[in-house]
Amino acid sequence: MLRNTEDRTFLNTTSYAGRLMVPVSGLVVGDYLTPGTGSDSAGYWAENATAANAWLIVTSVNTARGEVEARLAF
Repeated sequence: MLRNTEDRTFLNTTSYAGRLMVPVSGLVVGDYLTPGTGSDSAGYWAENATAANAWLIVTSVNTARGEVEARLAF
């Protein structure tokens, strides 16, 4: 599961910046994902149009929670 997070704390000992793992806007089940630009603001995974280049296939999208479930394409 890829989960976009807001600022969080870890066991109340340290905090870390939120992460945008994958932009969920416009994603639907069956979309393909490949490695993205690799930044907290642009995402670590990006939508891809072709199955030939896919690393992940989206199986569930929850825009309210900022969550995307995906399975490996290989």
